[in-house]
Amino acid sequence: MTEELEKKAGKPVMQVEMAVLLPGNCGCNNARIFIDDTNPDEAPGLEFIPIDSDVMLLQERFSVKHANPGTNEANLQKWQEVNKLDVIQLDRKTIEEEEKNQILSSYDGNSGFRRHRKLFGAGGDVEAGRRAVKSALPQIEEHIRGKDLILSWGAGGGGTGTAAMEEIADAAQRLKVPLLSILITPFDDEGDKIAVADKLRRDLREKGWVAVIKNQYTPEEKMEDLLSEVYRYINMECRAIFRALREYTQVVGTSNAALEALFTAFDKGRDVYIGIYEVDLKGATREDGKPPKVDTEAVVEGLLNHTLQDKGEKGIEAGALLFCFRGPWSAKAMREIRAGVKKAARCSPNAFIKSQNFERSDDMWASVIMVGSYPSQGSTLSSEDQQWLTSGDNPKDRSTEVRERYRNETKKPLYESVGPKRRVEFLVPVTVYDNWKDAQSRGDLKTLKVIAEEIQVLCGQAPNVSA
Repeated sequence: MTEELEKKAGKPVMQVEMAVLLPGNCGCNNARIFIDDTNPDEAPGLEFIPIDSDVMLLQERFSVKHANPGTNEANLQKWQEVNKLDVIQLDRKTIEEEEKNQILSSYDGNSGFRRHRKLFGAGGDVEAGRRAVKSALPQIEEHIRGKDLILSWGAGGGGTGTAAMEEIADAAQRLKVPLLSILITPFDDEGDKIAVADKLRRDLREKGWVAVIKNQYTPEEKMEDLLSEVYRYINMECRAIFRALREYTQVVGTSNAALEALFTAFDKGRDVYIGIYEVDLKGATREDGKPPKVDTEAVVEGLLNHTLQDKGEKGIEAGALLFCFRGPWSAKAMREIRAGVKKAARCSPNAFIKSQNFERSDDMWASVIMVGSYPSQGSTLSSEDQQWLTSGDNPKDRSTEVRERYRNETKKPLYESVGPKRRVEFLVPVTVYDNWKDAQSRGDLKTLKVIAEEIQVLCGQAPNVSA
């Protein structure tokens, strides 16, 4: 366990002081859902910090006067009254400082109209978003300093969310505060956003723990709905994940996890998966006064198969499992569920497992926080894909698809598998052209610099390059 975690784990408190920072449009939308769903009296250790430059969005989400119909204004007002909601509005002038004299759209003779900035956000420009976030960094650091845990929740690929999650991770590392990032990644057809989000994921993993929610995993039947409804579905799935985290660390009246247990679990890996399963009590009630019978196999299946979370092709090899049972669960059912999840997650014999339950409840659900690493052995790529990766002979238009699947196999850095003392050799095929013009026509070629950067991601250090 790292030094900062050892210090935190020794703190004799039951309630975890946790700041939830939610940057960008996506983060703010989720913030309002979490606030509506959480009474500050039940979660005194929480504070919410939405972050964005969109004035209209911030007013609609976090002003009682401008709140949208159907929202829980009572909860919003309570969070404001206890000073546990601090809305950080980023400075628009900082975002536009390099474009003061430019209008929103200008004509480019080659590509037609080109949009420079969204009216209210960073326009997908990470560096523009970073300038704005840095101007608010002292305020952000004030919320991070002294906390037991930071929860950073936002989407990768855009301008404000990407930049803010990077800066939050850097600040948490500087201030030695443990960080869990919940990263939402774009759909596969969103172009450059995919690469930006993928880089963000690797960066966050170096500085804390990461759980990934993939928009691409939205069920096909949901994709028949309006886009606004699709995003609402994704946000409500995020709500379930937050509910599990909140219950485990916050809700008054439960046997909340001690910090020692929380950080012992987080010390078992960098990848986090959070499952939740709700039971319909109408079909599970019994007349003999005993706890209702439930299909424990269905519960295990539900806990391990959250629709949108990325679990890798073979799942996380869990080093820790944290369970929460809310409602009238029988001891036998809890035991069977713990054993089923442990087996399915391929836990090591010495895996850290902790369970808590809260019997006095009107509803019944279970959740699990799984901490470990994605397995790196084996390959899910076809022989044709593998040939493309090694030779580059396949059509260029397949590159994005194949590389994405290749990245999914290498989420766990190679050095975590082979150890720091092992020597690893890479043989890189080289294509020689008669002239530079011919070489330029091959847009899918990688320079030695790019190859070296990719090897550094896999191995944890830059390679010694020799031809």
